Amino acid sequence: MHGWPSCSTSPSVGTAAARCFYAEPVSSLLHGQDIDACVHRLALTWGAPTPVTRPPLSLEAERRIREARRWRAEVLACLEAAHPDAVRTATVDATADALQRGVALLLDPRLPDDVEGHRRAQVQALVRVGRHGENHTYAPVLIRYAEIVEPSRTRLVLGTTLESFTPMAAQNVSGVAVRSSVTKAGLQLAHALSVLKVLGHADPHGRGGVVDRGGRVWWFDLASDDYPKFNLEAYGHYYRERRAVLDAHEQWQTNGGDFPTRPAWHRACDDCDYATTCKTQLASSDDVSLVRFTTFTQQDLLRDHGVATRVALSGLDPARAAAAKDRSPMSLGPNAGPEEHLGSAIAKLDELIYRARVAVRGTYLRIAPPEKTACPTADVEVDVDMESYDDVTYLWGAAVRATTPVEGVDEGYHAFVSFAPLTDEVEAQVFRDFWTWFADLRARTHAQGKTFAAYCFWSHAEDSAMDRALSHQGEGGPTKADVDAFRQARPSEWIDIYAVVREQIQTDGPLGLKQVAPAAGFAWRDEAPGGEASMSWYETAVGDDPDAAPAARNRLLAYNEDDCLATRALRDWLNGPARQLPHRDDPR
Repeated sequence: MHGWPSCSTSPSVGTAAARCFYAEPVSSLLHGQDIDACVHRLALTWGAPTPVTRPPLSLEAERRIREARRWRAEVLACLEAAHPDAVRTATVDATADALQRGVALLLDPRLPDDVEGHRRAQVQALVRVGRHGENHTYAPVLIRYAEIVEPSRTRLVLGTTLESFTPMAAQNVSGVAVRSSVTKAGLQLAHALSVLKVLGHADPHGRGGVVDRGGRVWWFDLASDDYPKFNLEAYGHYYRERRAVLDAHEQWQTNGGDFPTRPAWHRACDDCDYATTCKTQLASSDDVSLVRFTTFTQQDLLRDHGVATRVALSGLDPARAAAAKDRSPMSLGPNAGPEEHLGSAIAKLDELIYRARVAVRGTYLRIAPPEKTACPTADVEVDVDMESYDDVTYLWGAAVRATTPVEGVDEGYHAFVSFAPLTDEVEAQVFRDFWTWFADLRARTHAQGKTFAAYCFWSHAEDSAMDRALSHQGEGGPTKADVDAFRQARPSEWIDIYAVVREQIQTDGPLGLKQVAPAAGFAWRDEAPGGEASMSWYETAVGDDPDAAPAARNRLLAYNEDDCLATRALRDWLNGPARQLPHRDDPR
């Protein structure tokens, strides 16, 4: 695989069956992953007032769990190899003893619970960083199969390797910043530090680390203001809020009455066991939280101003809301309405209003006027899509259509694929084969005086795959200059359908191909199409089962072809039926 280390694997996760429970509380402890979790989800997990059926895990969820376990096992094995004195402490007693003895590195520890604080913490490693009084002190470390940092010109983050596995050895790595997705991991580190503090073994400097999917270790000072979203102060707010919910839930179990929390829709709901139950309740009252991508703070503000439903939100004036942006509440006059009050407090309130209108009208809406709702066309049109696994592209697919007769153009789907072990050389060869065909088709079209255009959905993905493959090309392969000449051609011959849709069509929030293409009447042949699902199919396609591999390979090719045909369907829709959609500013 790409990215060191690669030392071991772990068992796969079995398919979970649907299960049902009724007021069957789990251990009344707050775990690290609970700290920023939905409080209603937590309360239901501790015991629900009515039966709740949890759906089986999706293929995507199973794969995420399997990959995370595999990566943790690999990193722990590599840490053992790099640090012979490291000790695995898989029980509470063994961990407590190792902490007391001052073992330099504890792997896979089981920390004692903070019983009084109702806290249980789980980390993958504890690194000794000093001594405080009679006790040795430790910094917690998590292992995540995820990216932790992203490019940034002005920021820096402390980093080390698995070999120099202490915060004291960390050095500033410039040009990178912490991703927003790290907040959850940061709060889990703060949770572990709080448990260690109760035990008398917490690093007084509040340091914690995360190993990323490339085997790099990133260190954070959680006692400082450097990371306000997940430092110890932010953690304290989250903890107190959830501790209050836990106490209220215990009172409910003892005394009955109203359940201590109520549902509200938010980003994490899509992957929640209780999504169906909560959404049914919320839909019955047309709750305003069902407007996609609203935060809890925004939802509370809307309700405080009498906007409790999607219908009410859709009726606000988006122009007045936009005009109130960045205005001080003190500057609002006595005649100011909810648009002004909310517009000054909620960024892009006008966008929330438009999303609510989509939900209420039950159809996507136009942003552009009819004559400008369109996608560029050409004599030869090529819809392109690629498939990758572990950041290596193994398949480039293209669907060709000639809208006017062009000699030598072979219409239909064309696939360039390899199921050989993934290497840089394989990725480069697959792209070379694709580009040779693609460049020839383009040149043949131009030679006949015809126009040419290629289309994709979210060009960042395809452009990144192209650039990565180009960096490994050998003698005689396509060059970056070759590809850039195509990507920079004017008029444009490389058209991002995502950008076209974003500018012309108002959705209820999501803008992915799987969400938008059905509006154009397109349906995938596969019953469960998706990028993460395709990774599971790929694992079968290159696996050891000779009976299952051919079907998985055919499934991948059909899925890739359908992705190509989906962008074509979107183009045709934009150039025709989409022009008949209501405009988002039109009165109902």
